[in-house]
Amino acid sequence: MSAVPLAGTEPVPAAGTAAPAGLYGAQALRAMLGIALVAMLVALDQTVVGTAMPTIVAELRGFEQFAWVATAYLLSSTTLLPVLGRLGDLFGRKPFVIAAIIVFTGASALCGQAGSMPALIAARALQGVGGAMIIATAFTSIADLFPDTAHRLRWQALMSSSFALASGIGPVLGGLLTEHFGWRSVFYVNLPLGLLALVLVVAYLPRSRGTRAEGAGFDLPGALWLSGGLAALLLWVELGQRAGAWFAGALPLWLAGGVLALLLFVRRQLHARHPLLPLRLLAIPRVRRVVLCALAAGAVMFAALFYAPLLLQGAYGHSPHEAGLIVTPLVLAIALGSLINGRLYGRLADPESLLLPGWLLLGAGVLGVQAVGAQTSAWLAAGAFLLCGLGLGFLFPNFTLLVQTSVPRAELGVATALVQTVRALGSMAGTVVLGVLVTGTWRTAMDAAGSGAGAQALRPLFADPQLLLDPAGMHQATTLAARLPDGPAQLAQLLDAAHRALAAGIHLGLLLAAGLAALVLIALLAGRWRRRGRVAEAGT
Repeated sequence: MSAVPLAGTEPVPAAGTAAPAGLYGAQALRAMLGIALVAMLVALDQTVVGTAMPTIVAELRGFEQFAWVATAYLLSSTTLLPVLGRLGDLFGRKPFVIAAIIVFTGASALCGQAGSMPALIAARALQGVGGAMIIATAFTSIADLFPDTAHRLRWQALMSSSFALASGIGPVLGGLLTEHFGWRSVFYVNLPLGLLALVLVVAYLPRSRGTRAEGAGFDLPGALWLSGGLAALLLWVELGQRAGAWFAGALPLWLAGGVLALLLFVRRQLHARHPLLPLRLLAIPRVRRVVLCALAAGAVMFAALFYAPLLLQGAYGHSPHEAGLIVTPLVLAIALGSLINGRLYGRLADPESLLLPGWLLLGAGVLGVQAVGAQTSAWLAAGAFLLCGLGLGFLFPNFTLLVQTSVPRAELGVATALVQTVRALGSMAGTVVLGVLVTGTWRTAMDAAGSGAGAQALRPLFADPQLLLDPAGMHQATTLAARLPDGPAQLAQLLDAAHRALAAGIHLGLLLAAGLAALVLIALLAGRWRRRGRVAEAGT
C-alpha cells in the first residue's frame, strides 16, 4: 500500500511506480498549451451557449424543454467525474484526454447539426461525458507533468487564467456568433479549438503509467451506486426547482433513492478490495478540510454566479448586456487571484494559509453583492463581484494543489475528481436553499399584493419570477391589464411587489452565503490555532 504523506509534502508514488521527472522548456510549453486548450473547451462551452438559448428555443420550438439542455450536460458530467478520475489513475491520463477531446468536439458538431430539441438534449448529454473526462483528467495531468510544486504552480496559474479568460469572453462571443452567424456557430466554434488541442496533446503530452500495471482494480458496483445516487439527487434538485416544490408528487422518491444509493456506495467502499473512492483519503486532515471547504465554496459560488444576474435583471431592471458588464469582473478577477496565489504559494511554509484571504475576500464580496440596490452605482456593484472573483482565485487552485500534494500519486485522479464532485454537490445544496428562499418569499409577497378583481385576474401570471425576464409574458400581462377595470394600476402594484419580493429573497440567500463564508473562515482560524497549540505542547 502507498504511504500517505504528511500535509504539505509531495505525493508519494505508488509501489513500483516512479514519479515522473517533469517537463521543462519548449516541450512543457507545447504540452501545456494542449492541456490549456482542452480546459478552454469546457470553460467556453459553459458560458457561450447560454447567450444563444433564446434563439435556439425559438427556432426549434421547444420552450418546455429549455432547461433540459443544461440539465442533460450537468447530469452526465457530474455523475461521471469520480469514475473517470479513478479510470485515469488506473490506465494513465493521456488516453482519456485524447478521448475527451474527440467526444466533446464530436458532440459539439452533433449539437450544431441538431434539428430538434430532443436531438440537442441528447448531444448535450454526450458533450457532458466529454466535459467530465476533461475535468477529471486534464487538471490532474498537471501533477503528472510537474511533480515539483513550485514548477507546477506556474502552469497551474496558466490553466486557471485560460479557464477564466474563456469563461469571460464566452457570453460576448456567444452573442456575436448568434447575431452574425446563427446559433449553430456557438457549437461549431469548438471544432477548430478541439482539433488544435488534439494535435498538441497527441504529439507532446507524455503518457503516464497507470496503477493497473501494479494490480489495482476497478470497483464497478461502487461506480454504479455513486453515479446513480448523484444522478437521482441532481434530478431531484432540477425537477424540484422547476416545480417550485421539493416534496411534491414523486420528488421524494428521487431524494430517497439518491440518499440510499450513496449510503450503499459508502458501505461498498468500506469493504471493496479496490474501492473507487478510498475513504482513507478523508482520514488525511488536510484532505478533509479541503473537501469541506470545496463543499461550502460550491454553495457560495452558486449564490454569487447564478442568482446575482437574476437580481440585477429581474429585480433592478438592468439589461442583459448591463448585467453582463457588471458581473464580468468576477470572472476576470478569478484569473488575477490565481496569478497572485501562484506567486505566494511556494513562498509560504504553510500554503494552506492562503485559504484564509480567499474566504475573507469571497465573504466580503458576497456581502457587497447582497448590499447592492436599485440605486447602487454599477462601479460599486462591479467592485463587489471583483472581490468575489479574487476570493475564488485564491480558493479553487488551492483546493486542487493542497489535495494533490497530500495523497499518494496513485490516487491523484480520484482525489482531484473528489474535490470537483464535492463542489458540484455544494452547488446543488445552494440550489435547494436559495430556491426555497426565493420561491417562498415570492409567493408570500404576491399572495398579499394588489386587491380587487384586476389583481385577482393578473395574479396567475406572476406564478414565478421568470415573468420579469420574459418580454412575451410582460406583453401578455400589459394586454390583459388594459382590458380590466383599474388594470394598469393593479399591474403596477403587482410589478412593484414582484421586484421587491425577488430582491428580498435573493438578498436573504446572499446574506446566508456570506454567513457561511464567515463560518468557514472562523473554523479555519480556530483549527489553525488548535494545531499550533498541539505543536507547542509537543515541543515542551
